[in-house]
Amino acid sequence: MSAANERRLAAATFARHAVLVVASGFMLLPFVWMVSLSLKPPDEIFSSTWRLWPSTFYGVENYRAALSAVPLVRFLLNGMLVCAAIFILQILVNLPCAYALAKLRFRGRNTLFAAVLVGLLIPPQVLAIPLFVLFYAVGILDTYVALILPWTISVFGIFLMRQFFRTVPDDLIHAARLDGLSEFSIVWRIMLPVAWPALVAFGIFSVVAHWNDLFWPLVVIHSEQLATPPLGALHFLNEEAGSDYGPLMAGSVLITVPLMFAFLFAQRRFMDGISEFGIVWRVMLPAAIPAVTSFGIFSVVAHWNDYFWPLIALNSEHLRTPPLAVAHFRNAEAGTNYGALMAAAMVIIAPLLVAFLLAQRRFVEGIALTGIK
Repeated sequence: MSAANERRLAAATFARHAVLVVASGFMLLPFVWMVSLSLKPPDEIFSSTWRLWPSTFYGVENYRAALSAVPLVRFLLNGMLVCAAIFILQILVNLPCAYALAKLRFRGRNTLFAAVLVGLLIPPQVLAIPLFVLFYAVGILDTYVALILPWTISVFGIFLMRQFFRTVPDDLIHAARLDGLSEFSIVWRIMLPVAWPALVAFGIFSVVAHWNDLFWPLVVIHSEQLATPPLGALHFLNEEAGSDYGPLMAGSVLITVPLMFAFLFAQRRFMDGISEFGIVWRVMLPAAIPAVTSFGIFSVVAHWNDYFWPLIALNSEHLRTPPLAVAHFRNAEAGTNYGALMAAAMVIIAPLLVAFLLAQRRFVEGIALTGIK
């Protein structure tokens, strides 16, 4: 390799790392600022002077208040229990479903898989009211069951594991059948050990999503002793006396720490699982159009359905997003207009369905190009 080529390669490597460092800095800045605020006294939190380290260390007081003002340890244990139960039940349900869609031949299989893809587009907020009414009729509101039951079936998990199972050679399945194993035995004794990296990757996504979920616990939980970490953090907010931001940031740090340890513990398996799905590809942009379309579908669906961040950041009615606007149909005094609520939910879903139908071919091509076919 010539000296000019070596210099160009070194410059390209330096530019790549510089972009990664700057992007990482922007992503880490909110977390660094959160830790900084958790160490500051109240008079420094809104100070006009910007500094990361406080002039007066107030961390002990803030963290003591976070642990004593509310039962934060109980909230953390609730979050661990709910996330663990959801993930275990998702494995029990998703693996047989994914195996059937990937390895079994039966009439209507492709139609069922298309229904799974459409299920990825349905906002969870749309199902919140029907599930709330159902759980009220059954009498399981304000229980752990209400927190866990709606998430036992994950269409994303079925899709992810189905794509992984398609990479498993059929000869392995045939050999297991010749040895006399039933289909369920093949799932648990053959496919489960093979899919361990993919399960860890899905587990990270599942645990993070439900650990951070505020919307559903806010709907079904009223008792403080059943609150999950995000719902418990709301106890630090007080409109009359003012929010105590020091303990609030300290509590947020304590809520975030378990996720960080879980990711660090499972990091190698997580990266192995991600690489199995071929999410990282090295092609030019024109060749990556189908893959970009697939990512665009996932990105649009995620942010179209986002309820948590608009609830925090928006006050003006004319700036509200569709899930947040649905709240206008709920009226504690006059009663909720469920007919109009369901009609609005259908109107909210319609653009996603139309977008998916228009981009369906590119979406499927993009999924195939990621190497998980």
